[in-house]
Amino acid sequence: MILSDFDLKNYIAGGRLYIDPLFDDTIRENGVDLRIGSQIARLISTREVFDTRGNVDSSRFYRIIEAEEFILEADEKILITTLERVRLPSDLMGFVQLRSSFARA
Repeated sequence: MILSDFDLKNYIAGGRLYIDPLFDDTIRENGVDLRIGSQIARLISTREVFDTRGNVDSSRFYRIIEAEEFILEADEKILITTLERVRLPSDLMGFVQLRSSFARA
């Protein structure tokens, strides 16, 4: 189920969902607009297993760059920071997708 703006506002007002900074136009009818930060982790293609249970040298799996702009290649996997700090309760999950205005460009 995707939460409505009403539900999102209730989660925030009740302290269950935390977003900082939170602006008046951040909450949309079907989600929350987050702004992309400048740290990007580009995943390195490898067949090696990334086992998070042990002491892993994560630099073997991705490289971190600072950039104000970047090109996302087809099928490329990246991790990015946001300018907002977000904390979700254990019964919620979030997903990222483009805003339709960017998809139409």
